[in-house]
Amino acid sequence: MSPSSNLFAVCAAADDAMIAAALHGAVAHGALATAADPFAERRCGSRPLMAASAELLLELALIAQALQRDLRAAWGWSGTPVVRDLRGAAAGAGAGDAAGARDIAGTAGLRDAAGVGGREAAGAAGLRDTAGVGGREAAGAAGLRDARAAESLALLRDTSAVAARLLWRALEAHPRSSYELGNGREGATRVARRVLRGTGGGELPPRQPLAIARAAAGELFEALAASERDGVLVPMRLAAALGYVVALYLLATTLTESLPA
Repeated sequence: MSPSSNLFAVCAAADDAMIAAALHGAVAHGALATAADPFAERRCGSRPLMAASAELLLELALIAQALQRDLRAAWGWSGTPVVRDLRGAAAGAGAGDAAGARDIAGTAGLRDAAGVGGREAAGAAGLRDTAGVGGREAAGAAGLRDARAAESLALLRDTSAVAARLLWRALEAHPRSSYELGNGREGATRVARRVLRGTGGGELPPRQPLAIARAAAGELFEALAASERDGVLVPMRLAAALGYVVALYLLATTLTESLPA
């Protein structure tokens, strides 16, 4: 799959340092969003933290699905076309509406100049008024679609941040007899990098937000299952889940910054 054929292409240039910064930014944002006490969270233990994050990851998948729908309505993104500049796409849509209104008004003006009768002139004026109303309604509908997309992006950003915080706390709380916390950070960064750049071959799910959210949930469920039989696998699965979530967080923050003012 070409990197330009999906949304994650907008942040494909992120290097490991930027991804690591996004990880810590997500953890910090998640703490601010919930006013959580990090010391109390760490005392919970790894498994309760994983269980708490499971619900959030399911919610994250629903939000990702809504985001795909809203981006399709607002900017025509379908998951396969080349990603367009969002600011330019929004401006282009507005220019198209305005051009349509000018064309209708211009046609009516030509009829006035040609000496159209009183009734026809009044009808043309009415048409201009109708065109103005239609233009305003079209602009209002476009604004509503953009507002919905912006709301979905904000939900994706906030929910992925809270999920990242819980996953990170679960990594911190897991007994570290067989791994270092830095390894978990590196593993999460590696997975996020693969998502953003489209590398990893058949192991990587399709790079649509919903597929990435589902992949994160799948890795978490594998970690929960491994906690009963093979504790060594738990941090590896947690790091993979965290990497997918960080990729979603970075996508949401990047697209939010690209929204027209």
